[in-house]
Order: sequence, then C-alpha cells, then structure tokens
Amino acid sequence: MLKKMVCLFVLLMAMIINGESGKVYLVVGSDTAIWDGLSISQYDNRYFKGHLYADPAGNAYTVMDTSFRLRLKDSFGTPMKMTWWMMAGNVFHLSCNCNIPIRNNITLNLMKKYHMDAINVYDDQLTLHYHNYYWSDTNGDNIFYYNQGLDFLLNEDDYEECLMKYLIEDDVFPVSFRSGWHYMDNAWQSYQEKFIPFDMSNAYPSYGGDYNEPTNNIIDWSESPSEFVPYHPNANNYQIKGDLKQWRLRSICFTSINWTRENLEIMFQEAANGNDQMACFWSHLPQTDFMLGMDSLNAIAHRLSNQYNVDFMYCKDTEAMGLWINPEDTIAPVLTVNEIIEGDNRRFTIETDGPVFQTDEPFVAMKTKNETYQRLSCSIVSKNRWETVNAVPADNIAKISVTVCDSVGNQAKTHLDYLTDDIYIDDKDNSVQELSGTWNDYNTGELWNLSARKLEGTGSVSITPSIETPGIYSILFHGPGSTSDSAQCVVNHNGIVDTVFFNKVLSGSDKWQHVGFFEMSAGTGNKLILENLATDKQFGLDVVRFTPLVADRKMVLNREIISFGDVSVTDSAVQYLSISNFGRLDLRIESIVHDGDKITIDAEFPMIIGAMEEVRIPIIFSTDNFCDYSDVITIQTNDMLNPTVIIPVVASATSLYKLVDNDEGQGYHESNHVWFTSVATSWGPTSRCVYISGNVGAYADFTETLKFSGSYDVQYIVPKTENATNNACYVILIDGIPLDSVYVDQNAGSGAFVSIREFDLPKDILITLRIAYYGGDPYPSGKVLRADAVKFILIEEKEVGVSQEANIPLEFGLMQNYPNPFNNRTTIEYALAAPSCVELMIYNLRGRLIDRMDYGNQSAGSYHFSWDSEMHSSGLYVYVLKTDSGTFKKKMLLIK
Repeated sequence: MLKKMVCLFVLLMAMIINGESGKVYLVVGSDTAIWDGLSISQYDNRYFKGHLYADPAGNAYTVMDTSFRLRLKDSFGTPMKMTWWMMAGNVFHLSCNCNIPIRNNITLNLMKKYHMDAINVYDDQLTLHYHNYYWSDTNGDNIFYYNQGLDFLLNEDDYEECLMKYLIEDDVFPVSFRSGWHYMDNAWQSYQEKFIPFDMSNAYPSYGGDYNEPTNNIIDWSESPSEFVPYHPNANNYQIKGDLKQWRLRSICFTSINWTRENLEIMFQEAANGNDQMACFWSHLPQTDFMLGMDSLNAIAHRLSNQYNVDFMYCKDTEAMGLWINPEDTIAPVLTVNEIIEGDNRRFTIETDGPVFQTDEPFVAMKTKNETYQRLSCSIVSKNRWETVNAVPADNIAKISVTVCDSVGNQAKTHLDYLTDDIYIDDKDNSVQELSGTWNDYNTGELWNLSARKLEGTGSVSITPSIETPGIYSILFHGPGSTSDSAQCVVNHNGIVDTVFFNKVLSGSDKWQHVGFFEMSAGTGNKLILENLATDKQFGLDVVRFTPLVADRKMVLNREIISFGDVSVTDSAVQYLSISNFGRLDLRIESIVHDGDKITIDAEFPMIIGAMEEVRIPIIFSTDNFCDYSDVITIQTNDMLNPTVIIPVVASATSLYKLVDNDEGQGYHESNHVWFTSVATSWGPTSRCVYISGNVGAYADFTETLKFSGSYDVQYIVPKTENATNNACYVILIDGIPLDSVYVDQNAGSGAFVSIREFDLPKDILITLRIAYYGGDPYPSGKVLRADAVKFILIEEKEVGVSQEANIPLEFGLMQNYPNPFNNRTTIEYALAAPSCVELMIYNLRGRLIDRMDYGNQSAGSYHFSWDSEMHSSGLYVYVLKTDSGTFKKKMLLIK
C-alpha cells in the first residue's frame, strides 16, 4: 500500500510540474487477408474462400455490428475506428476466383462489397497491406515456394502494380501502410519516400525469422526507437531516426494481451508526464481471438485512462497523424489533370494548388485496353506542376488515375476514363430473365453474390445489358456447375444476330467462358440468349461480364518460370507451358527456342492460337548425367506489345530415384474406404486423405518397379498439416510380401519430403510402400491419414538377392508382428532355413490357446500370416512358432 501511495504521489507531482497531461492516440486495425486458400507451395490456381467477409456469423460482420462496436468507445465517447490494411499482390493475382472483378484486389473488393456502409458509419479507413512473397528457391534444391523476398527490388514491380490496381479499380491509395511480416529495407523505404507518407510497420524490438524454406517472418527492428512517438527515419538505416519526409510509428499486436497491457502502461505513464503518445495496435481479422483482443485493448485503455487521468482517442491512421503533425490542416490539395495532345499520343500535366508530399512526382497510373498497368513517370515543370515524360498511344488508354496528398495526409485523387467500366450482371439482376427449363439455386463454391442458378437439361435465359458507350465488347460468363457439351449463345447486337455454338464441355466453375467479341450499340437494345441444348447435362449461370477492354492480340502465360524440381538421372519429367491469346485476332507463335541440350519442346512452329484460345505445350527435361541445370526459353510472337518473352528453366538431377504420386493411375491404389481429395497439396495437383475414425485398416499403396538393385532412402511427402494421424503405419512390401514397417507422425515435417529409413530393395520386382492406419491414435476424431507422393532414392547400387536360392533365410526365426499394437488384423512373419514341419499357435495371457494353424511340412523360405482378431478382446497375446529346429515366442498387443 505504501509503495502505491508513493507512486501516486510521484505521478501527481509530475503532473503538477509538467502541467497538462498528454493524450494517447490509438490507431487500431487489421492486417487483413484471406487465409483459406493461401498455399505458399502452389504457384497459381489458388482458390480463395471469402466467407471471412461474406458470412454473417464471421468475424467481419461481428466487428461491423453496432452491438459490438458501439461498446468500444474512447475517452470522448467515439466508437473504436478501424484501419483496414487490406492485403494484395503476388499470391492473389494468380488465383482462379471468378467472384470478384480484379483478383489482386480480392480482399479489398469483398470488404467494400459487404461492409462499405459500416466502414462509412464508423469512419474506418481502407488502405494497403503487402507481403513481400517471392516465388523462389532459396536453398537451391529446385523446390520453389512463395518465400519472403529479402530485397524490395525483387517485389518492386508487383508492389507497384498493386498500388495501381488499388487506385484505378477501387479508388484506394495508401496514405498509411503496413508491410507483411513487418519487413522493411532501405530500398523499400526509398520507394515509400516518393509516394506514401506514413508507415506503421515498426515492430521494435523484434529481430529474427525463419530462414528455412518457405522463409518467413524475417524481421529486424532491434535498432529502432522504443518510444511511442512518430519519427522521421534515416535514409541509410530504415530503423533509426533521420531526416526523411515520411513518418514511422511503432506497432503492437493487440491479440498478444500481456504485451498490449505492458506497452499501454508505458504510454499512459508518459502521457501523464505531459508527453503525447501514439501507437498502432494491429492483429489479423481471421484470428478467432480478434474480437477478444479488441475488447481487451478497450478495457485496458479505460483502466489506465482512469488510473493516470489521461484521455485516449481512437483514430484511424491518417486522422491520428494529422492530429500529430498539424490538427488545423484538414483541407486536401486541389488536383488538376489535363491532356497534352501530341497527334495520336497523349501526355498529361498535373498541378496542385499548394505543396504536396510527392514533391518529385505525383503517382500517375495508366490502365490499357490490354488490361495491363503502367506507372507514368513525371518531371517537374514548375512549382507544384509536373508533366508525364513519355507519350502513350491514346487508343490504348483505358484509364488514367492520379493521386497526391499533403504532408499531413489529406489526399486528392483524379480519374480520367477513356473507356467505360466493365459491366457485371449477376444472375439475380432484373436484366436476367429465365425463359424456359428447370432452374434451381446453386450455392457451391465462390460465387458473385453468394449464389448462382443451374439449369437441369434444356432451357434458356436472356441477359439485357445497359451499354453506356457503343463499341466492341468482349462477352464472358461464369457458369459454375456446368457439364453441358452442347449449348449456344444468340447475340442480338447493333441490329445483327450472331449465334455462337459451344461443342465442348463448358468451362464450369472458377473459369470465365468466353462468348465472343461484338459491336454493341448504346442503351438496352442488345440481348444475349444462353441456351442449353443437352437434355441430360447441366448449365450454370453466375455472372456475365461485358468489357470494352479488347486487345488485338494478348499473349498470357501460366507461369513466369519453369521449375522441374528434382528429377532423377536417367528419367524424364514434363512441365506444361500454357499460352493463351486474350485478343480478338489470331496470335502467331513464330518460335519457341532454348539454349541448352537437356530440354525438348514438343510442338511445331509457327503456331496459330485463335482469339481467346489456349494451347498447352509440353516441355520435357531428361538427362543421363548428374547436374544442376538452368536454361532459358525464348518465345517470339506477333503480339506487338509483348513480342519477345523469356522464361527461365531450372532443374536438378543430383540423384537417381523413382517418384510415385497419388495422381498416377497405375502406381497408386486405395483401400475400399471413403478416401477424398484434399484441398491441400505438396506434390502434384492433388493429395488424398481418409478420416481415421471408423476407418481402421484404411491404406493407400504406392507401387514401383526399380531399375537398379541397391540401398534406397524411402521418403514420403504430405501437405503441411496439423490434423493428420500421429500413428500412420508405413509398410514396405517386396512382391506383396512385407519387409518392414515404421510408424510415423504425419504432422512432423509435413510439407516436405521426410525419410522413413533406408531399405535394400531388388530391381525388376514390384515394390510397394503402403501407408496405412491400423489404430493406435489416442485422439482420432477429426484426424486423417494422408497420401500425396513417395520417393525411392538410390543411395548405393549393390546386389540384392531376388532368386529363390537367395531368398532362403540363413536361420530359423520369428519376426515381430506388424502393425503392433494393432486393431483387429496384424501380420506375423517367420523364416525357415530348411524344410520343416510348422505349427503356429496364439495364446492369451492366461495361457489359453485361442488359435492354432498347422501348416504341415513347409519348404525353406520366408512366410507371413495375417491374423484376424475380430472375435477377441483387447489385451496382450503371445504367438508361438514350433519348428523342427525349435520353438520361438513373441508378444503382441491388441487395442480396439
């Protein structure tokens, strides 16, 4: 008690000496992503699920609900304002989602779509969160991941494209910013210095990270100031104070409640001494404890506010910094953008009515009709006046967007539209009329407005768009659940009627089905009629897109690098390069050539790819020598905007092995249990799993015939997992006869190949690795047995006996049963060094004989017997082998 009285006396005296206490400014927000579908081992075709934003019972709706938010108020009665740092870039733009206009912007789009009204009510802020994922192989094993890029220059192009897409597509440009993993380097800081005034990524005193692939959380803020006061960083060391224009602010994870309490205590103590304090408090919206963290932060702040007699304010990012720098300045700059006409080309003048943060140049972004993005560099003409440097063809411009802000963060934006926005018509829109057939709701997958319609058998539907500007439009639709291979689209446009036939299976879920390019008149005089002609197949309709973004030719590749990974010497591997033409004219591939001698391109050139068509070109790697191989593929086309494309190729052939994947039909077999395809993968396009509860005895066999006898390191891989069984039995069989078994926790080391152990294996005989569950997991509920791929790696070539004579054991013996412990069924093996009469008996612990097998006279060799214990209870049993050479005993444990 005396100690508390002394502390309060000291605090009171400090307040008297220093005068008025300071304020505490709390910037609360979320680094907001989509975790469901985020696979960092998969280059493209990710599928992100938006229930975090769309589910009324999910976290986003809860945080936006007035019954929750209005109870979190600051000292002035203002509800907690949230700054939503929305993640974009790299891992998102190669997804296959069709439920949003721009895949890169998926988190921002869904947040605006479902919660923009609430954001406006609470005066929340939308801005950018960016993770510097970079598709790479940091340890040189030719297995690629989205590792953390440790040099901003690796991510600069992608980052800049994110900024442009946010500005052009969603009218959002960050005034404040938070980096993924709190990563920062001097190059990134230098880029921010040009355009973005506030960075709230400082995570003092954090230092460290995981340098093992996939690399992540690599961070260093150990030298930065510990104070909760915004500061200008140093150009040569992003951590320390300096004289740059931008500001940096400390951040605390508010779902780390003890860390939050400790640092809030420091802030309120300092404020009681008359020093204003500010910090960013963040967490992740998908976290289950997100709302608990918000509640705890609010409760701690109120307790400390009362204890120290210090007011605190909930502010969004720009508001807090504006109050800190100059609370009187709340007026955004006046921004003027004009064309400079130079024949068929355009440049632009940009002018403001006063000083702005972007002194060297404003941020100017262009979107082209090819759906590409380009930042237009500017030069200074005079005070507060700039011009873009390079002229661009006027007929290729879709949009120009410009943004600036003043030093306080007041922002101005201007958009110039050269082409109208895309039109998206949902299946529930009034302009959609179901004309005939049996239509039902379809709710599977990620859909435009959470639902679609599906037609069973024949029928039709009409769509009538409202076209603002006449011109050529590309028409596409998303048809989830479609199985039809006979459909048509009748397009009535500009007084012309065209019919497009679909004689192949429609694209279905998660792909846009292209209809064609059509000259459309303004108004509502154009109409589409989609008709299913297949009586026994389905036709789905979710959304129809009309876009004026029509390129003459546009080559799109499915990858920027071709990595074969680890390929066995003497073997071959195939990767497919998909080339699409997203233009309205034929794309001519003049040639695809390479420099090295170990890849083959299985195609003839020149090759013509029609409008909106795709071809898959096999790229084959093979070698008879050990090597680390690198090459480049050069593609020459008549795409005038992108005539030459170079793709790196890498492969590693440093071992001799055989790999068997679950997607290989002949080399993979499953037991008669309910196996299913998992959304998680580590090798190949899919993986398989089965729930272990109620499925004791389930197994999957990976089989291969080896070319060389020798010692092999047998490895397996399953996806990164936490819900796999910790008691998977891996059995190695030679020509169907078990050799050995090993029990494995499939969660340990998941996501990478894990060695089981080395085995001596013969050539030219079927080898099987069986992955099985025989019971023994103490907590089976919700757990699965996983199967993805296995690898037999040759360690040493040597003779492994396979003849009848070589198979004769050198001595009599009884082996330990496997699996052990077991549930219902186990295998018992024994060896005879010479012909013998054989009798196998099984006893319970009381010495009672419960089973007996009399095999009579058997030849020398190895034998195995499968014992079914279904009629017996759990317990310890003894099995006895009686031979002419003697009697052998072992114990086994039955667990049911």
